[in-house]
Amino acid sequence: MIEGRVVSATVTSVGGDFITVDVGLKTEGRIPLREFAADETQPTVGASVEVYLERIENALGDAVLSRDKAKREEAWTRLERVHDKKETVKGAIVGRVKGGFTVDLGGVNAFLPGSQVDIRPIRDVGPLRGILAATASSRTPQQREALYGHFLATIDPTYKTLNKAVVALETESKTIQARSPVTHVQVEKPDSPPMANVLMRGQYDQVGEQVPAASPAALHPLKKGAPGNRLGLAQWITDPANPLTPRVTVNRFWQEVFGHGLVATAEDFGIMGTAPSHPELLDWLAVEFRESGWDTKQLFKLIVSSAAYRQAAITTPEKLELDRSNTLLSRGPRFRMDAEMIRDYALAASGTLSPKRGGPGTRPYQPENIWDVVGLPGADTRKYVQDTGENLYRRTLYNFWKRMAH
Repeated sequence: MIEGRVVSATVTSVGGDFITVDVGLKTEGRIPLREFAADETQPTVGASVEVYLERIENALGDAVLSRDKAKREEAWTRLERVHDKKETVKGAIVGRVKGGFTVDLGGVNAFLPGSQVDIRPIRDVGPLRGILAATASSRTPQQREALYGHFLATIDPTYKTLNKAVVALETESKTIQARSPVTHVQVEKPDSPPMANVLMRGQYDQVGEQVPAASPAALHPLKKGAPGNRLGLAQWITDPANPLTPRVTVNRFWQEVFGHGLVATAEDFGIMGTAPSHPELLDWLAVEFRESGWDTKQLFKLIVSSAAYRQAAITTPEKLELDRSNTLLSRGPRFRMDAEMIRDYALAASGTLSPKRGGPGTRPYQPENIWDVVGLPGADTRKYVQDTGENLYRRTLYNFWKRMAH
């Protein structure tokens, strides 16, 4: 209820020197009969009268009303100025009357036909009636939120469009999640640090002192402030001060290309392992790999474009005598491809290899009943169902394997 405007009120009682009128939204006030001019029809119960709403006294809806002619004429003059200039003004629906609505135009009420209002009046919503009966200053945050939510849901066209789009995306997301498999992951206990016990002579039943998580004393320590969990371990492994990570990785990649590593015992860089055949080369490759941001593709390109790799694999009696195992890289590498590599090369050479990437596992040609021996009755991998079309020619990387059947 906006104060300082002319409103239409309904007489609810007449008694003594006063009349009581209802100005809507549970707001009532009293007006002295003397304020009605002598030439005016004396008000009766149920009659409609025009009054000036000065202010609302309290949350109970007690209003201070006036029939002061000057105040009423001033309010109507403001409305006439708007009307004469044919200006577009903002108004607030403050009441509902027969055939339309009462709209406040900043100090004066106007009638708006219901046919011109495409809105569901808030006052018709049962739960909101009590909120509207209270003054704006006395409403709680929850009540204001309820009114705002009603406005968004029933009036604001932009909200409706955006909300429809959000609902569609949420439905799509739920559909995707419903058809996706659940992947279980391990999570570290957040309420206790990782601990272990020394096992005396390695025997599990002879438990020694308890030790916390830490790096080996012979190597660099964890950085100050590093978490004592797997994240801290990962940071320690890739720390530039760690001499092992890049060297071990580079050595395994070299072994993949040349058939053997610069350190023959790729699984053992300790005192029981073999010393590197080319220690300076190993160090240089390790630094290159680390400084490139651990770029595996760049490292392999560097190796296969080297003079050592591009040598001919021809063997001579002199080379066999001096370097039988090719430890000194006297000739190019010569080793057999894996079965999976042979399959992919054969498909590529015949022009049938599919370039498609990603997706679920494929089931290429296989011997009949290959899974019957190891498949459990009723299991979904008991019977091998061969794919058709492009899936028969995908890279072997995507083939579905049953470990005990191959």
